[in-house]
Amino acid sequence: MSLFAKIRLFFLNRTINKERRKLIRKVQVFNLEQAKSIAIVYNGTTENDFNRAAGLIRHLNAQGKMVKSIGLVLHKDKPHYLPPKLSYDYITLKELNWYKKPQGQFVEEFMEYPFDILINLDLALHDSLRYVVSLSKAKFKIGLYNEPYKDIYDFMLEGIEPTKISLFIKELLHYLEIFNKK
Repeated sequence: MSLFAKIRLFFLNRTINKERRKLIRKVQVFNLEQAKSIAIVYNGTTENDFNRAAGLIRHLNAQGKMVKSIGLVLHKDKPHYLPPKLSYDYITLKELNWYKKPQGQFVEEFMEYPFDILINLDLALHDSLRYVVSLSKAKFKIGLYNEPYKDIYDFMLEGIEPTKISLFIKELLHYLEIFNKK
């Protein structure tokens, strides 16, 4: 990692830690049946990753869930495969400041909304999306197990390679079906 990248990461981590101290959220476990609102955070830089996230979003919408998503697109402009921003929000390189903190009203609104469940599909753990997940007021945050970030999530799936998004989604849906069953 270059010196500039280390400095950038230092400032992003400092910002996350400072703002997390002020974060007030009610942690509550939800299953798919109970959840009404679901947030999806994903890396949409490749068409393949976007399509996997879009498939999960369609699946959850078909179950009557209010789904809001925000994707990181590591391009200056929106690629051709992304639909209009009416149904999806994207963070492009234009919305990142010098230390990769996402900027914009839509990012703030996403983090402020108290979703029942937040699912992080960014298995590569981009720091810009870690900022969004860390500061989200979602009640139940789910992601891939990663030791340095275990304080961010309320539930983590372990034993899945970061390249296996489809397996992560399958396992995630399985666990969300059985949580809090009565």
